Amino acid sequence: MSAEQNVELVRRLSRSFNERRFDELEGTVFSPALVYRHNGREDGLKRWMKDSKGCVVSFPDAKEVIEGVSEDGDRVTITFRFQGTHLGPLGPAEATGRKFDVGGTATYRIMDNLIVEATEQVDEDALLRQLGLN
Repeated sequence: MSAEQNVELVRRLSRSFNERRFDELEGTVFSPALVYRHNGREDGLKRWMKDSKGCVVSFPDAKEVIEGVSEDGDRVTITFRFQGTHLGPLGPAEATGRKFDVGGTATYRIMDNLIVEATEQVDEDALLRQLGLN
C-alpha cells in the first residue's frame, strides 16, 4: 500500500469508532491476528473490540479527533483528542455526567492492506481527574 492508502486506512478506523461501526472492522481494517497494545497491556482483536464497545457504554458520545498524522513505511502514527461525557458506568464508578477532553497517540503497523499492530496510549490519569475519579 502507498503511504496515502495507509493513512486513509487509519482514518477509516477512526471514523468507524466515531460512528460505532465496530463489527465491520475485522478483515477489512484489522487483521484477525491483530496485536493490540493499550497503555502497556498487550492483547488481540477481541480485546480491542471489548475495550471499544465498553468505552461507548461509559461515554456514549465519545469521539476521537485526529490532530496529527505521520507515516513511516508500514507505520502510521496519529495524535488525537479523546472527548466525550461520562454517562455510563466505568468499572465500579457510576456516571458523573462530566465532560472530558484528553490527549492520546496511536501507532499502527499495516501489512497486506490491514492493520496488524495497534499501539494506543491515552492519558488515563487526566481522564480520571477530569471525571473527578482520581
